[in-house]
Amino acid sequence: STKNIKNIMDIIESRNLDHPLKKIFQFMKDVLYKDIDIFENTETVFYPYILSVDPTYVGKGIGRRVLELSEEEARSRGIKEVSSETTGVYSGKLFEKMGYKNLRSVAYNDTKATYFHNLGENIAANAWRKQL
Repeated sequence: STKNIKNIMDIIESRNLDHPLKKIFQFMKDVLYKDIDIFENTETVFYPYILSVDPTYVGKGIGRRVLELSEEEARSRGIKEVSSETTGVYSGKLFEKMGYKNLRSVAYNDTKATYFHNLGENIAANAWRKQL
């Protein structure tokens, strides 16, 4: 949620960190999750964070398996909702195939501020949610 992302941003800024993920957190807080409450209608959400597969291993089902294991972990804890975001084409397709609902899609070139450069085929960020 924007509150959680804001907390992360506050820590990064208070320590004057130039963390590589700072721009991603800033984009999520300012744009992607603006006016979205991932805790709407629930008190607990499982949040798998940063799914990334080395390009050498893309297409071998690793991302799918990691997401499946994340969902299994959520279920084992009694959590019935999963929420996350994707910033690339392939991860977005994976979330869609696995039944996640797209809460918002933001094209990178539609943002007023420039958060990212040289993204190649990655054109949008997406916020996702799934009921287990």
